[in-house]
Amino acid sequence: MRLSVALAAAAWLSVAGVGRSIAAVPRILLVHVRDASSGQPIANADVANAITGVHRLSDERGEARLPMADTGSIVVRVRQIGYSPSERRVLATAGIADTVTIALTRNAVTLPATVARAPSSCALAGDSSSRDLSLLALDQLRLAAEHYEDFKRAYPFRVFTHTRSVPVPRDRKRLKIQEGDAWVDADDWGDRYEPGGILHRGFGNFSVSILFLATLSDSAFWNRHCLVAKRVETLRDRRVVPLEFTPAPWHAEPDWAGIAWLDSATSALHRLDFHLANLGEDSQPRRLEGYMTFSSPAPYIALPDSIVAGWWKQAPTEAGDWGLPNVVQLVHVTKVEYLKGAP
Repeated sequence: MRLSVALAAAAWLSVAGVGRSIAAVPRILLVHVRDASSGQPIANADVANAITGVHRLSDERGEARLPMADTGSIVVRVRQIGYSPSERRVLATAGIADTVTIALTRNAVTLPATVARAPSSCALAGDSSSRDLSLLALDQLRLAAEHYEDFKRAYPFRVFTHTRSVPVPRDRKRLKIQEGDAWVDADDWGDRYEPGGILHRGFGNFSVSILFLATLSDSAFWNRHCLVAKRVETLRDRRVVPLEFTPAPWHAEPDWAGIAWLDSATSALHRLDFHLANLGEDSQPRRLEGYMTFSSPAPYIALPDSIVAGWWKQAPTEAGDWGLPNVVQLVHVTKVEYLKGAP
């Protein structure tokens, strides 16, 4: 008898719990993201509540769901690589769910020769329209990096990397190649940007925090760098916009310089070249440079695929010839494993 009463009480508590759960379900704004010209859905667009800062990625149907209050309004901000951003205020209605369609207009980046900047104190050249286009290209580059961060949150993954280090002998001895494999969680993959802390020295050796994709979305990075946007070029049969970045002249510490190559039609990040700037004559290494290539596991998402870097310990000859690097290292992603479902 006591068992029956206990079961009845448990059942009542369960029902009551369900009732409270249902009542607590938040209202949802369903956002449909479309291409303004074709009407086709746009996947992996950044859909955000500009008031609360909640972000979502649109799915393959171009849909994203944002929580919203029962009354009042929500400011929806939608951004996608290669499109002009859109922002709209949506009023809550009497229904359980609200729906809004936001059409984005394509905005391919084609730049004249000009100089742009992220920090306000970098020098500028060219007319205002040129500067506006250059800053737009910078925004597209940062958006590509932000998309990568959003993608990691939406689809947690880890990568299987193969590392191959090849010392280049100076005395014609046999190469001592070092190789290794490792699984790395996405959150632990790549170094965060440390202003003034790129190069670490100690006991005759050095280590370098390699430039990674996430750095390009970091405001601390762009506050210390200037950007030069050049005319469209051809890179391996692809039309690309090169965006050259250099440390701002008032920062003397070793830092990254390089070129980010954006597809001129889609604004997608195609390749990233980098080298260490502000290395002194007594510095080790004397020179370090490399590049990063990308794969696309989902539309508008750039995922690092291969990283190649080489460094020199000796100074160049009087004629300025650096010769071969002392060490060349390749890190290649051989497998991506998604932990909670693939995109």
